[in-house]
Amino acid sequence: MNAAPIKFQQKVPAINNGLDVVMAYPLPTTDSPFSLTPLSVLYPGKMWEDDGKSVAYWDARWDSQEMLDDWIKEAKEIGVSCFTGAQCSYASDILQRAKQLNPKIITHVGGHHAQHCGDDVAKEPFVDHVWRERSYHEHAFPFSPAAQRLWKRGDLQYMTSNGCPYGCTFCALRSPWKPRPLEQIERELAEICELTGATEFSFSDPNIGFDRTRDGLGTNICIDRIERMKGLGRILRAIGIKWDGNVRSDYVDQEYADLLEWAGCTSIEFGLESGDEWFLH
Repeated sequence: MNAAPIKFQQKVPAINNGLDVVMAYPLPTTDSPFSLTPLSVLYPGKMWEDDGKSVAYWDARWDSQEMLDDWIKEAKEIGVSCFTGAQCSYASDILQRAKQLNPKIITHVGGHHAQHCGDDVAKEPFVDHVWRERSYHEHAFPFSPAAQRLWKRGDLQYMTSNGCPYGCTFCALRSPWKPRPLEQIERELAEICELTGATEFSFSDPNIGFDRTRDGLGTNICIDRIERMKGLGRILRAIGIKWDGNVRSDYVDQEYADLLEWAGCTSIEFGLESGDEWFLH
């Protein structure tokens, strides 16, 4: 992963015909070296865009305070996404400053902290709306000209599926699993790589190897995880992408491990609740 980014003096990108929404990504921690694509503001920003609103994206790891201040003064609404912890404090600072600079601005808070501590977030006097669902608009592709500015820097993050139905008590990501169609993945990754020249991605799927979903009518559909990974691997090998991701540990036997390597996987993470059967039961 890249070292922590260095901020530079920046010219504020022009917003034509007024600005409706600023999506702001606060610093994730005080010292994190990671600089992954901020999907947690890109997906809901795409939701606003698809609703016909103009959206600007700001990332505290790269962009200047001057840029954010100028957009806040112009915007009608501002949204932040945050984890519980340091990022909440930074999000709070952003929203309080927004209210000072533009008292009429409508403020929104989403992300895992809003999902699990929504009542507490709603009590804050500088918060107008709390988005309590785990995710918003993750089926879409946030790749507008405004969003592309964020794709061009840092370590690239992408989702080949979203959600994980398991109820692990240590994890905040429980929701129905929805795989992205392979043809959509191929098209979107090709566009990202053409824009950025990237050859490495972090796939942030909570569980890239799940095998059951539902169609629009609620009918259960079983997916062969081996065949899906073969299809994904063919796409990634053709484009020339190496990647890391997350999967449930009991899916990984020798066949699946060999397939992950063939598909370009260089690192995989498992979520472990406990190694003690007594605690697990």
